[in-house]
Amino acid sequence: MIVLTSYYVLIHNERICLMTRIRKLFTFPLDPELAVGLRHIKARDGIPLAEQVRRGIRLWLESKGVIEGKRKRSVGALEGRRRP
Repeated sequence: MIVLTSYYVLIHNERICLMTRIRKLFTFPLDPELAVGLRHIKARDGIPLAEQVRRGIRLWLESKGVIEGKRKRSVGALEGRRRP
């Protein structure tokens, strides 16, 4: 049995330490209409509130040129790798 937790993987009752991504916890007030919108998306799409906030902040920082966006491969780039 394999059980994933935030810091360990338990395999047959043996603990194996994993490297986890360190995230900084932030707390800030949110306008009520934004909170309602986030909850609506969670109910509709199943995306957790924290993930929605992370995605929104990432898009904001990318639009301001503070961080680079993740590169996505184009379909054309993948065509050259296909075998005949």
